[in-house]
Amino acid sequence: MVSMFLWKQGKFQEFLRLVQKREKRGYDSYFEAALEMPLEKIIPLWKSYLAEVEAHRAEIMRWPPSGILKDEPAFQQFIKVYGIPVSVRKDEG
Repeated sequence: MVSMFLWKQGKFQEFLRLVQKREKRGYDSYFEAALEMPLEKIIPLWKSYLAEVEAHRAEIMRWPPSGILKDEPAFQQFIKVYGIPVSVRKDEG
């Protein structure tokens, strides 16, 4: 869930980069460093994310937990069949 939260915040790639470089930017964790704020400021965002997940729980539970697809057409069919919304973050795409 943390990975998805970071992705929704547009910070997943930054998180991976920081972990790879072992760079915390003065924060206690890579998580805080990627979000560029202390945990106290992240908590309200996290709670909001959890509320969003709970609001869409039934829909999310219909999705398969994971999948490996052979190509882009297979991926497009997969998201169509399961009704999975997909968007590319402008800072990650």
